[in-house]
Amino acid sequence: MILALKWILEAQPPRVIILSDCLAGLTALSSWNSSSNSLIVEVLLLLKRTFDLDIHVAFCWIPGHVGLAGNDKADFAAKAALSSSQTLSPATF
Repeated sequence: MILALKWILEAQPPRVIILSDCLAGLTALSSWNSSSNSLIVEVLLLLKRTFDLDIHVAFCWIPGHVGLAGNDKADFAAKAALSSSQTLSPATF
């Protein structure tokens, strides 16, 4: 989530949906009591910056690795992106 939010702040698209299979992380974000966790605090600070820039960010939970169509392709693309030195622009998507 942190890398996605940093990319969003750099690219500044007007609206973004972040898909995540980490239900625990999404649940922690929805609970202000989780602010003692440094990762949650960092995500919340980045989200505040997107809010200040009028960038609308939504989170959506998706079940991971349960035979969903396209999941293997998404995993392959994510791993390829991590190993690539190419910088993506908003027009790439």
